[in-house]
Amino acid sequence: MSDAAISHDHRGLRLLAKALIPLALLVILLGGKTKSLEAGLTIAEGFILDWKPEWLTTANISAEYTHRISAGFFGVMVLLFTLWAFIVERRRTVKLLAVATLVGVLVQAILGVIAVNNLAPARFSIPHAVLAQAVFVLTCCLACLTSRTWTSDLKPVQESHATSLRRLAVWLMIAILIQLLLGAALRHDDKGAALREGRGYIFMWHLVAHIAGAFFVLYRVLVLAVRVFHDHRQFRALLTPTRWITYLLALQLILGTAAAILKAAYSMDYDSANAPPAIRVFFATAHQVVGAVIFGLSGVVAAYSWRLVEPSPAATRSVPKSGTESGTAPLEAST
Repeated sequence: MSDAAISHDHRGLRLLAKALIPLALLVILLGGKTKSLEAGLTIAEGFILDWKPEWLTTANISAEYTHRISAGFFGVMVLLFTLWAFIVERRRTVKLLAVATLVGVLVQAILGVIAVNNLAPARFSIPHAVLAQAVFVLTCCLACLTSRTWTSDLKPVQESHATSLRRLAVWLMIAILIQLLLGAALRHDDKGAALREGRGYIFMWHLVAHIAGAFFVLYRVLVLAVRVFHDHRQFRALLTPTRWITYLLALQLILGTAAAILKAAYSMDYDSANAPPAIRVFFATAHQVVGAVIFGLSGVVAAYSWRLVEPSPAATRSVPKSGTESGTAPLEAST
């Protein structure tokens, strides 16, 4: 049975799912700004039980404090969505996705506390940063599954290609995730210290790996875009996010180039590395946020590829058939 056949249009739940997207992006923005300012340890407590008024008016402390407040508010909203989904939703996928998002928020919070308590070592701060972007993708997928497009009676079309759109979308997400890990390593593993100590080769090989990752992402985006633009232009839910991925990827390459140059330029002495100028903060933060948006849009394309496009028989003939009727996509099972 398809999603459309077992779903009701819960307007409130749908609006809350959409609201989670900008909230998650705000957490990433404020977290990225905090890291760019090197302000992550300005509040010594890993878990805040009280607050001081001057935290909102002191530059670096306010960055860290607003990041934590936004993360806490976002977590409350995810908890509310999860409880609401278990009350009104009959689809197991939506419930599981909501739980996964909530668990991701909790794990990210725990990693944040551990990172602060241990002076932000890379082994904790890198997964903390990347997990935030993974949670952002989950919120985008929740918005897709609760959308009117998903719950409509729209029939999926069957592809003629042996490699399905679903597989292309998943490959793009894997490429972006690897790239995000490489970028987080550049930001959180102190490569600036290596530059100051004359070990520039450490910074350079990380940078080369990140650049290589960018070209791999570019290749995967082009492969996906050609398929969507050529075969699935009738679906705005696929066409619009794919277009935005291509636009933002061009912007991302510019931001990344500027961020790398400014990091190298302002890491040569300790003072500029730990009190970076506004221009470096802007480009480094913008590069991270745009990367998160591209990751989220790739999740949207992947989600809707399961709803709107059926792989060709050639791509699925080796996969055991499910209990659904032939001619309909095995999109969801009722609980």
